[in-house]
Amino acid sequence: MNKGPWWSSSVYNTSNSWFRDLFYENGIVGRNYNEKPNGFSVRFIKD
Repeated sequence: MNKGPWWSSSVYNTSNSWFRDLFYENGIVGRNYNEKPNGFSVRFIKD
């Protein structure tokens, strides 16, 4: 796999949330939505 999906804190609708794809080979960041039950990574940032 040449990318890693990461959940966003933003909700798309009641069934889906936004996520970001981080592409290893070219550094591109993509945006899409997927069903909430799917397992993606989560990154926490401390303020």
